[in-house]
Amino acid sequence: RGTYDATGIKALADALSVTASLTSVSLVGNQLCGLDVRGRGTYDATGIKALADALSVTASLTSVSLVGNQLCGLDVRGRGTYDAT
Repeated sequence: RGTYDATGIKALADALSVTASLTSVSLVGNQLCGLDVRGRGTYDATGIKALADALSVTASLTSVSLVGNQLCGLDVRGRGTYDAT
């Protein structure tokens, strides 16, 4: 678990996109868009978009878990600003 900025997430995306035998990835409980579970931080979808693009071309991938990442800008109680772009 950790906090990552867009640069770090893009680096992860680059690594995942060239891993041909990857079948499962779990990024549970990370702050992939800059927000923690309480909505603290600054929302930025740049990194998660790069990650989605990278994982979409990984043909062997069958399972992705992104639980607990506040991907739309809302905290676990639904507070914040929803952003589905």
